[in-house]
Amino acid sequence: MNGILNEYQTGFIPGKFIGENGMTLSMILDQMYVNINGFFTDATIQQSGLRQGDPLPQLLFNLAMEPLFLHILQETCFSGYRFPEVPSISDSLVVKRMAYADDICVFLDDTVELGLLHYYMQRYSDVSNAKFNEKKN
Repeated sequence: MNGILNEYQTGFIPGKFIGENGMTLSMILDQMYVNINGFFTDATIQQSGLRQGDPLPQLLFNLAMEPLFLHILQETCFSGYRFPEVPSISDSLVVKRMAYADDICVFLDDTVELGLLHYYMQRYSDVSNAKFNEKKN
């Protein structure tokens, strides 16, 4: 296989150590850069991180998404889904959005609301540097 596969292919190749790429990647990723207003700082060594299975990243993600969710909830142009009125409850329940981890569902009535949602998503992306998966939108 020598000469056919490049040197960075280490999986299932005799004489190659499968962990080599992992170690190399770890050395690269241990250096981090901070982006401040579009300018990157010099490389710094990351001295701590989040462990696999750590519940903190999910909590941080939820906190980071909250400003977008609040805009959706407070925007009167989003009509949401209104449950049928129940005789014993004076106001029927309106649901505008639901979220589970990084999956978000927003209830829209028409293309005007869709355009407004795209506007809020773009604004949120601009200030947070978050990226939405356009294939899932």
